[in-house]
Amino acid sequence: MVYLAAPSPSDIIMVAATKFAGPSHARFYSDWLDLPSYRNLHPPARALLLETMARYRPKTSTQFEWSSRKAAGLLLCSRSTAAQALHELVECGWLKVERVGRTKGPRATRPSVYSLTMFGTAMDPTPSREFMTWRPVAQ
Repeated sequence: MVYLAAPSPSDIIMVAATKFAGPSHARFYSDWLDLPSYRNLHPPARALLLETMARYRPKTSTQFEWSSRKAAGLLLCSRSTAAQALHELVECGWLKVERVGRTKGPRATRPSVYSLTMFGTAMDPTPSREFMTWRPVAQ
């Protein structure tokens, strides 16, 4: 005989919570805080990661145009600090470069396009989650 257990109150709350269509939010798991790829990020890179995650929309915006100027305005820091934050996020596997921006030539105003590796894109629906396996280089 198989007995089916009644759902616990937490199961009922979780079902109700996942069906709620509230304001957009960013979900950052507590396990990610302990990853080396997160621990090695400087504060501006951490802030930019959360800003990028908050702007993610599965149906509309899965790619983000970040220039160092735009990121610096958002983070209230210098352009070189913002550029370093973008570089750190790509290096640690949180962001993937989809298109390299241009600073010279006919398309000089085109910023780089990034995508979050924890989510899939239209071109590649499978998330790579490179940040989960990233380890610092031993010196």
